[in-house]
Amino acid sequence: MRQLLLLAVLIGGVLCMTIDHHKYYYSRQPALFRLLRKYNLWPRNQTVEYERPAQQLNVPNPFIYGGDSVAIESFPYQLSLRLEGTHVCGASVIAERWALSAAHCLDEALFASAITFRGGTPHRLAGGYIFPADQYFLHPKFDREILDYDAAVIHVTESFLIDPIRPVSLGNTNTIYPIPSAAVVSGWGTANDDGYTPLILQSLEMVPWLLSIVVTIVLSEEALAIESYEPRATGRIVGGRNVEIRDFPYQLSVQNDGYHVCGASVVSNRLALTAGHCCFGADVAKLSIRGGSTFHGDGGMLFTVNWFSIHPQYDHDNLNNDVCVLRITGTFLQHPNIAIIQITNSTTIPGGDQGIVSGWGAVETDGNSVPHLRATKVKILTQTQCNKRIRNSVTPTASMFCAGNVGRSICVGDGGGPLVYQQRQIGIVSFIVKECGGTEPAVYTRLSNKSVQDFITMEISNDQLRQLLEHLNG
Repeated sequence: MRQLLLLAVLIGGVLCMTIDHHKYYYSRQPALFRLLRKYNLWPRNQTVEYERPAQQLNVPNPFIYGGDSVAIESFPYQLSLRLEGTHVCGASVIAERWALSAAHCLDEALFASAITFRGGTPHRLAGGYIFPADQYFLHPKFDREILDYDAAVIHVTESFLIDPIRPVSLGNTNTIYPIPSAAVVSGWGTANDDGYTPLILQSLEMVPWLLSIVVTIVLSEEALAIESYEPRATGRIVGGRNVEIRDFPYQLSVQNDGYHVCGASVVSNRLALTAGHCCFGADVAKLSIRGGSTFHGDGGMLFTVNWFSIHPQYDHDNLNNDVCVLRITGTFLQHPNIAIIQITNSTTIPGGDQGIVSGWGAVETDGNSVPHLRATKVKILTQTQCNKRIRNSVTPTASMFCAGNVGRSICVGDGGGPLVYQQRQIGIVSFIVKECGGTEPAVYTRLSNKSVQDFITMEISNDQLRQLLEHLNG
């Protein structure tokens, strides 16, 4: 099965590039290069930090060197996968509305709407047709660190089947591929030692002995088990990207004396939800909330906070029941790009699924907030996984749950912000265990917890009653 996936990806032309290709290959595929070195398939006397070694004629390499420009009619299944309009990877048409690519090409994509394909043209930047995506799925066993099960399928909104585009047939699972076997790889990847990235589609017939060795090494369980890879924390909302407030209209910035200190969310016409630690010890006269703006420093509407309430069982030392409700003067509603997010009505958290967290958190562990709103997907851990991961740093409680993984996390300044799953808020950013984007997950306040949920529901109900009395009293 693994051989099938690798061959399908090879045939689909999944050879990726970025503008900064030196950093890209080594930061995203370190295990592959270590395996190539281990078996003397890559020069050992060159640094792998951020510089690609010069090609040696007697040493094979994973780039399309020596390929030829080809017509799209010869490779009618070939696609250019684009994120935010920029080519990042190759892909292949496998059905009328489905494409196949590598999972690592999409593990940083936030929304399917950011993904498009260019097909029907040999030119990377022009011609052919553009196909918007509406959903994508990574292989459930995809391992970003060692690139195991590196496959993804993407669904598009319109049919690919416009001349000359045609799907490629995938190998039957019962087919045994003889080793050595020849195959053809195609794409727009780096084509020479100077970093030249061609505009016209390139193809290359893989040398039989090279294919057999690469397949054996990359897919060998024993080889992968030998290699240990320690991920590097980057200290930002890793895997995320800049987003617009219109897509996150519930997102708020809590400000103390004019400075952004925490995130928050709109939960009623004049109530905001944030973390208890964001309100603890604060002077209400110095608090304000900015909403309806992609930037925490300007734009949108700035609201005065006139009251807040912290959960009565909030523990500032352990951050148990880390939740606070703030009330503004006026109303959040009837302003552009501001809307209420519904709180989860479930009593459970979907462990194993992914939620979306947003905020203006720092780009490094001890850094300052970023001006532009960012968001990322984070994996939600089961309670057992969470307790095991954080118990050496903090005492887990029923009001806490964990989300995030290496390369995807929150940071300083994201506290109080919302974690959303299936259009409902399920968590509040509470704290990070170690460094931002590190090996440990972040901890969130669990909105499905009865005590937390009852507190929020009570405050919303009390404020609705208060508004009714205010209205009756004129």
